[in-house]
Amino acid sequence: MLKEIEKSKLNSLYEDNHLIVPLKKRRTLNFLEKIENYKNSDSMYKNMDLHITEENIIRNNDIILNIEFYCQDDPSRVIDEFEVYGDQKLSELRDAFICPTEPVDLFSNKAVERDFNKIPSSFFIENVFYNNFSDNIKDHYSSNIINWVYKKRRFLQPGLGRFISKKMDDISFKDLSIRMNYPYLYIHHNNCKHIMIFTNVRLVHKNDDRNIKNYPKLIYKGWIKNNKCKLCANKLAKWITYDDMYASDNPCIWCQDCFDNFHKDKDGNLLYDNFKILPLFIYPSYSIR
Repeated sequence: MLKEIEKSKLNSLYEDNHLIVPLKKRRTLNFLEKIENYKNSDSMYKNMDLHITEENIIRNNDIILNIEFYCQDDPSRVIDEFEVYGDQKLSELRDAFICPTEPVDLFSNKAVERDFNKIPSSFFIENVFYNNFSDNIKDHYSSNIINWVYKKRRFLQPGLGRFISKKMDDISFKDLSIRMNYPYLYIHHNNCKHIMIFTNVRLVHKNDDRNIKNYPKLIYKGWIKNNKCKLCANKLAKWITYDDMYASDNPCIWCQDCFDNFHKDKDGNLLYDNFKILPLFIYPSYSIR
């Protein structure tokens, strides 16, 4: 039996692979493993993943933070939760977070390319705006707010302060002064706002993923309930019509197939045009965590 196990290709059967096996398949330990040389224990992780090197390994003295993003329309619902490490830049978290209201090309059903050099975004944490400064961005969300606060010394009023701005690419999470379970703000895409909360901070544990390439690590994503076509109630809606004589509701949302079947001839030409039609940008609702 032992010989058969040694021939097995299942990672879960090998002690050396314990940390890269999915959590549910890991062998539960009922004792503390002895570490012969604690100071050099980082070296044990390099052998578990061929892609881990001295340059991209998280050290023992680093920290792991948990950050939750909340739905703009319903601040009580969590959209995403990430794990980040202390040396990680704020801009990397910005890149990892995908808002459901970001533009989508409904004709090709592909996400629009995310060019952060053209789209302003900002984290507002403890009276500091961490912006993505770029020559292609002429106006930042923070500019008008900071000017307004300093005009007529409004920063002396309760709830305001001496707001400043910094570049998010230069700031790591370990550089922040934060309060746990306190609401901060992420602003992007035409003034779309998300509450963000730091829910946990701790030292790196020996069972943590030490490969920095895997961070920010998405550990929770809210279940999305999308809008379905009003007619077939099966496919996702892509169009919304107003004052449409063939529609069951006003306004009415349609999937591509139902819209084509009701509004176009065999050559793809509209049968009538005395109604308004717009592409539907879906704002999903999220289940309660």
